[in-house]
Amino acid sequence: MANNLNVGPGRKPWADNVLLLQNYPHLNPIGKHRMSFRNNKHGIILVAAVMLIVFASVAISGVTFFIIQRFSQAGMKLSGMRALYLAQAGIHDALYDFRFQQNLTGTGSFSLGRTDIDAQNYFTVGGTEASFVMVDASAAAIGGTKNQTILNLTIENANNTRAVTIDRMIIRWDVDARWMRAIQIGGSKVWNGNLRSPANIDIKNFVLDAVPTVYSIDGIAFDKDMLAVSFVDVEFVMLDGSSRNLRVYPASNDFNFVVQATGKTISSNLYRSIQAQYDVPTATITDYREISDEMLP
Repeated sequence: MANNLNVGPGRKPWADNVLLLQNYPHLNPIGKHRMSFRNNKHGIILVAAVMLIVFASVAISGVTFFIIQRFSQAGMKLSGMRALYLAQAGIHDALYDFRFQQNLTGTGSFSLGRTDIDAQNYFTVGGTEASFVMVDASAAAIGGTKNQTILNLTIENANNTRAVTIDRMIIRWDVDARWMRAIQIGGSKVWNGNLRSPANIDIKNFVLDAVPTVYSIDGIAFDKDMLAVSFVDVEFVMLDGSSRNLRVYPASNDFNFVVQATGKTISSNLYRSIQAQYDVPTATITDYREISDEMLP
């Protein structure tokens, strides 16, 4: 093998080692280190590539989740607003119904139940039994024998779909020396006895029909004259457990009812409900609020 090393006498003392490395390069320790460095470099690049892929996957997953969540929130917000508008439509429909019937027949009423706006959207009008009780005390007065009776009260059911039943009456007045003796509604005596205020009276159940009907509260009678009394309050406790407290004396124009409505879409379990109190003499909404209860068909 040709080489440029001196041979024979006078050659350098390290010439044999150089010759050996030239003929057998795999024995060169520096070459081994260079090969090991190349292998390490390839490994580092591979690890970095894997880490980059993992990081990118996590980042993409996070962005994807964020986008899905935002779309979901936007969809829920849209469904909620649609449900609220549907509930408002239910309230307005009931009040329009009441005023139309009032102008037509003199006695206002509205229908309960579900109304489909289209294949996906609907509202349901409802309420408790007590919410439909309307008592007109605009002509309330003390009269009868020895001024012992509260007179000129009427009561009716605001809805024309479901009858409501008065189960009990709790009556309060502010003069202890007066005892309650009898109550008569619609020409029928529903209770008689002897009670002081507050009188919790289990009357004979009285039904306010779904057919629009005005019933006279013929008299709330006491044992002595009531001229010294400054107020008489009546709480009507209905068969479904709901109740409504009304001042029936002195005379007032507080003649109203409460209606509730729920809006909902077929594609969502989300619903929104509205409650409104409607004052009949002034034809105005005196209370309007969102509630958590769902009206069911």
